Amino acid sequence: MSAYCALARLQGVCYTKSDQSRRRGRQVGGSEAGIRQASSSFTGATGDHVPSVGHRRVLDLRLWAIDGVYEEGGEVERRDSSVLRIVLMRHADSESASASTTDFERPVTASGASKVQSIARSLKSLGYIPNLFLSSNSARSRQTHSLMIQAMPELEGADAHFFGSLYTESQLDGHTLPHLMDLIRDLGDVTRHSCVLCLGHNKGWEEAASALAGEKVALKNGDAALFEMDVGAHGWDREARPMDAWRDAMSRVGQKSGWRFKTLLTE
Repeated sequence: MSAYCALARLQGVCYTKSDQSRRRGRQVGGSEAGIRQASSSFTGATGDHVPSVGHRRVLDLRLWAIDGVYEEGGEVERRDSSVLRIVLMRHADSESASASTTDFERPVTASGASKVQSIARSLKSLGYIPNLFLSSNSARSRQTHSLMIQAMPELEGADAHFFGSLYTESQLDGHTLPHLMDLIRDLGDVTRHSCVLCLGHNKGWEEAASALAGEKVALKNGDAALFEMDVGAHGWDREARPMDAWRDAMSRVGQKSGWRFKTLLTE
């Protein structure tokens, strides 16, 4: 049974679902976000019954991306509503550079493709379904993204950004984690993003994973280091400061009470 994160946005984007498919719906009238549900009965992630509006079920702004995962048939799997997740992942194994291929253009190998698809399936089984994807713009990173979508179709709906800076700064000592933190502060939106996947290159990715974990973390090609943090336990107030969750989380990088290193997915 496939799952997708219910997203409520300030802009008023909603989602629809038929018996056989899911698709992005048109904007709901009014200034609050909502989700339109085609099934006959639905309960929101807050536990409230959602009133009918014609053939629609509309959820108010209390429904956030971090509130839960919605299964086929409208059932809700509750999650801790203040847990944020980060995945630091290296691109798939790639061919060596040659006289006709630059480092930036190196394509993914067959074995590399198989591994990252296996890692994608493992991420999904653990509940790490990214809805914000920050990546180097190298050919092998873009290929890795496409391969992961094949194994985790939910990833196709993530907000994906590809940056040349994540390719270049990964080679500079101590630059990768601060740069990723800046990007997450700028792009992380708790109404849409509960899990951020950052895809790129060594040496910077091992440095960033080790700094975030507080211990040495070795990342081979296709490996993924998983982190999470309960921002609610550290003073984030979703009512008073709803948009500050990712900024609060980034401010606690390097603190003992901050991000927890959960596991390393590897071969």
